[in-house]
Amino acid sequence: MKQITARRAYTCDSCKTQIDKGQKYVRTSVGVKATSWTVDDRPKHEIPAWAWETVRLPVINCVTCSEVS
Repeated sequence: MKQITARRAYTCDSCKTQIDKGQKYVRTSVGVKATSWTVDDRPKHEIPAWAWETVRLPVINCVTCSEVS
């Protein structure tokens, strides 16, 4: 993965350590389903098409955590 130099302070999403300005970090994204209704919990009205799309959320990891995963 490509390492990026931090322009500001970040927090690692895996180990919660501080990534200071000037240190290297890795930015990835994780796909999350937008809906997670059970059969009994579904809304009674029409469900819009965008509700079934996968949402990509950014994840910032320090260099140590990115090498492990």
